[in-house]
Amino acid sequence: MNEFWGFMHGYFRSNKWLRIRSKLDEYKEEVKDDIGESNDEYPRIISRLNKADAALENNDINAAWECFHSAKRRALLTIKDSDQLKSKTNEIIAESEKLNAWRRGLINTMLFHNENVTGRVLYDAAKIRDEHYDNLAFIANVKKSYHTLLGFLFILVFMMFAFMLNAGMLDFGEASVSYDNAHTVIPAVLLFGLFGSVFSAILKSLTLDKNNKIPEIVLAHRITFMRIMLGVGSALIIYIMILSRANELLGIGIIAFNGGYSEKLIYVISFIAGFSERLVLGAVNSIDKKV
Repeated sequence: MNEFWGFMHGYFRSNKWLRIRSKLDEYKEEVKDDIGESNDEYPRIISRLNKADAALENNDINAAWECFHSAKRRALLTIKDSDQLKSKTNEIIAESEKLNAWRRGLINTMLFHNENVTGRVLYDAAKIRDEHYDNLAFIANVKKSYHTLLGFLFILVFMMFAFMLNAGMLDFGEASVSYDNAHTVIPAVLLFGLFGSVFSAILKSLTLDKNNKIPEIVLAHRITFMRIMLGVGSALIIYIMILSRANELLGIGIIAFNGGYSEKLIYVISFIAGFSERLVLGAVNSIDKKV
């Protein structure tokens, strides 16, 4: 039985997991052959590789890569041969062409036309390079989690729609909304508001700038989820204003219909309120000017 679960566990490993696993196994042999166990840096390198193994067992691929990069940087400190130093210098300079401008400029300042490059200088330059790729991996992970959660919310909305339709809680008839049917309409209003806000969040997520910095991306995601909650509240506020006829009494005209508001029209307005917070903001601002 243990063999079966071990096989299944390995079978469903992602390609990213398998790639870093292969890199770690290969580099352990390389370190042992090229650096040797007698080198002072060897225990530090192995320690970082063991941390990468532990992170990988916990499926923390980003942490595993960071530890792997750290181990490779420690190996640079062992280089004494001038030809190897020159080769590694040229390698890091070439790789810096893929980086953003300020990192590329800093690495070139450290290594280009520098006749006294040491293992420590290579270590510092490699750290600048690795931070770039570690940051990209972190951003990709944040976006993946963000899109996964949005996808879950989107599916959840449709499951709730299916449940409410099956339970007879959604009425797409022409009857006007009133206080009498408020207890059945409000859950649908909240759901359509959530649908609109999630739909808006998904559209905005497709246009995220990949060049944004980590704090900007994290903040944008937090603001988006706050807007999702506000979208649900906005739909409820608009519904209450229509139900109380505040828009008609104050002449603000959210959407004016002489024939009244049917339930299906309320659902459309709720979706719009969730999709764009400007609808409820405009209504509230109009009330503020009238009062």
